Amino acid sequence: MDLTPPQRLHLLSHHTDKNRFDPVSAACRGQLLRTAVRTAVMATGRDASA
Repeated sequence: MDLTPPQRLHLLSHHTDKNRFDPVSAACRGQLLRTAVRTAVMATGRDASA
């Protein structure tokens, strides 16, 4: 299964031992996920407003 960049970032920021998100990455997680989504949309040529 191929993961998209947003899915990869989501998995990387999750602390599996504690079953929660990594608190250290909380400050920039949202911005990184938004950027990854925009990049994925631009790379595939899909319109985000559709």
